[in-house]
Amino acid sequence: MSHDWAAVAADEVIARNPDGVIVCASGISPSGPIHLGNLREIMVPHLVAEEIRSRGRECDHLLSWDDYDPLRRIPAGVPARFADYIGRPLTAIPDPYGELASWAERFKTPFRSALAALGVTVREISQTHLYQSGAYAELIDRAIAHREHIAEILGRPGYVPYRDGKLAWKVDWPMRWAYEHVDFEAAGVDHSSPGSSFAIGTRIVREVFGVEPPVYRPYSFVGTRGAAKMSGSMGNAPTPADALRFIEPAILRWLYERRRPQQAITIDFGTEIFRLYDEWDRLCGTERPSFRLLASIVDITAGDDAQIRRILDGAETAPRLALARNWVAEQLPEQDRTRVRAQPDAAMLAALDVAQRAALDLLLDRMGDDWSLAGLTRLAYGVPKLLHGHALDDPPTPEIAAAQKDFFRLLYRLLLGAEQGPRIPTLLLAVGRSRLCVLLSTPSAE
Repeated sequence: MSHDWAAVAADEVIARNPDGVIVCASGISPSGPIHLGNLREIMVPHLVAEEIRSRGRECDHLLSWDDYDPLRRIPAGVPARFADYIGRPLTAIPDPYGELASWAERFKTPFRSALAALGVTVREISQTHLYQSGAYAELIDRAIAHREHIAEILGRPGYVPYRDGKLAWKVDWPMRWAYEHVDFEAAGVDHSSPGSSFAIGTRIVREVFGVEPPVYRPYSFVGTRGAAKMSGSMGNAPTPADALRFIEPAILRWLYERRRPQQAITIDFGTEIFRLYDEWDRLCGTERPSFRLLASIVDITAGDDAQIRRILDGAETAPRLALARNWVAEQLPEQDRTRVRAQPDAAMLAALDVAQRAALDLLLDRMGDDWSLAGLTRLAYGVPKLLHGHALDDPPTPEIAAAQKDFFRLLYRLLLGAEQGPRIPTLLLAVGRSRLCVLLSTPSAE
């Protein structure tokens, strides 16, 4: 998909570097779970890099791991004894679970997997390696030699740019631009105001390191809703891996593509996820079963494989069905789950008036004509039309609309013992013909 904001950024980058390999950069600290807000640090440069490559230019997207940073706090879920490691570099701290090489790898590893699922390719750089190998030595010497000028830029007399084995952040960032010849980078809006890291870095990279700053885009925050159950084992903010349990990779990418970087993004893991999938399906013109339908089927059948196969009748559902299963199991509140009656409500069936009985009989008589979601939708909305002397496909009048609501309420009461529930056509399809006949037919006389 083409996105104007990425195309405009690519124009600026190519004008800055008309001939050589173009470098886009991202930087992330693996100090804890890497959440969906951090993902924007990757996605903005990635989308610009894709646009640049689509024009036939070579582009290198760097992911600089800030793994030489000291540990400053312990995420939720990590044993308290790890407080002893506060102040040590992230690569010098053991994995809390004892499985990987370091603390840093504990948080890098799931993020790498998520990037692979999203189709994002980066070249990883470890700041631990670069600092300890001496790769930055010349530029560090330059920063130290110009420390008085850096202090003047920062407005902090006596400022020391190099301490504890590395440059301070506001000097480290522009130093990397110079070392890696960065042409494009993005960062959060908190780094982008006057006097912020980017503004100061722009002066430092020009006046100390003699290099022009990269083309830059500030990005806004990524918020989440409906994620109360998604805190995971560490931290509280949902991660890309969490999101990919419910959202197809292409759709998660699209959430970051469709908004300009300065626009905030909200990812909703509640029932608004249905609207998200519907919007995506309309955009792509897909004819696969909707996520809404699959989630309803999983809910109504309590995840029974045999019933789900019967209802879907060979329809292509991968990987969406697995994601719908995850969503129902992990996100659908217990009080909102659908429970179909095990036995018909004989008293309610016996008390139906003539019009109600006629509506149910018409539904039962004609539901086999087109046993599909589209066919049941047409019939469910059409039954009140037929009973009022209209054709099945006539547009509803206000009187018919009211009759449809009454008919649906009757079905919910008879099938679920509730006033509302999933969409009626989905409910009918999931319950199945034989069970509908049991739950909606006139009780036999004793």
